[in-house]
Amino acid sequence: MALSVALGAANVPTEATVTNAIGRPANLINAAEYLNRWNVIRARSHYVFRTRQSQTQTTMQWNLSDGIMRYNLIPILGVRARIANGYPLNSDAHAVVVRYVLSDRSMFGLRDPWAPNNAAGIVDRNTAQLWGDFSAINGGLIF
Repeated sequence: MALSVALGAANVPTEATVTNAIGRPANLINAAEYLNRWNVIRARSHYVFRTRQSQTQTTMQWNLSDGIMRYNLIPILGVRARIANGYPLNSDAHAVVVRYVLSDRSMFGLRDPWAPNNAAGIVDRNTAQLWGDFSAINGGLIF
C-alpha cells in the first residue's frame, strides 16, 4: 500500500503485482529496488535504503526531508504505530509515507495507506515523536 502512494495514482501496479515483485512480508530493501526500477522508466531520482542502526534523530530528519525537498521522492519508513499516537491501527511494524515536512524539519506529515476511507490519513508527528515511532523497530527507511 505504501508503494502505491509513493508511485502516484497514474499507472500504478496492482497490490498483487507489487507483492509478487517484493515479497510478503514486504521489506524496504526490496521496496527500494522495485521503486528504482519504476523510477528509471520515468527518469526520476533513485531511492536509497538506510537501516535504523545507521540513523540518529538528526540524520533521520535530514534524510526524510531531503527525499522530499531535494530529490522529489516520497520517503517510506517503518514505524511502530499506535492508535493513541494518531495512527489508524496498532502495529509493531507498519510502513508509512512522508507526505510533507516543515521547512525547519520540526514536523512531518505521514500518510498512512491503511487509514479508513473517511479519514484524511495524515498523521502529524514532530521530530522527537517520529524518532520514537521509528527507533522502536528495526524497519529502516528509504528516501
